[in-house]
Amino acid sequence: MKSKETIRKTMLAKRQHFTAEEFSDKDHNLLKHLLECDELREVDELLAYASRPNEANTLEYLGYMLGQINGVWVPKTEANNSLRWLKLKAMDELRPGAFGIPEPMAREESGVQHPADAPVVVPMLAFSNSGHRVGYGGGYFDRFLVNHKGVKIGLAYEWQHIDVLPTESHDIAMDIIITEASVRYID
Repeated sequence: MKSKETIRKTMLAKRQHFTAEEFSDKDHNLLKHLLECDELREVDELLAYASRPNEANTLEYLGYMLGQINGVWVPKTEANNSLRWLKLKAMDELRPGAFGIPEPMAREESGVQHPADAPVVVPMLAFSNSGHRVGYGGGYFDRFLVNHKGVKIGLAYEWQHIDVLPTESHDIAMDIIITEASVRYID
């Protein structure tokens, strides 16, 4: 079995071979599946990453959800290798942050906490049949997910599927995986 680092390198290289048009077609279908997913249809608040180029695109979805629900929360990476979730007010608040990932502009929000039971949409470089994922290697999402009570939804492209991934005790499996081709419920 390949190591997580080898899988990361392979997937990052592989996604460079797709054209903008190919990503756009895949993202159109991803958005459709996100909007049709029952676990995301009746929510009042949502936690989701803001995507960067060549990554399963969440930006159109986030913009749509801003007008539909009470709270769209987007992570900001912190110096202690953790995520701080900020409530997004408008899409133009997003700026490239750590690692070039779009993040909300920093602001003081004393006492404001993200909802502990809201669904969370998580980025993936690769995913397996068991719902496990390989991320970018910083462990930010795994540290967050260990205590998160909401439904965990991984978002990726179908070509990122690998039957079996190496897992460690701290890896958190997704409850649902959404690609441009399907919505998979993990048992």
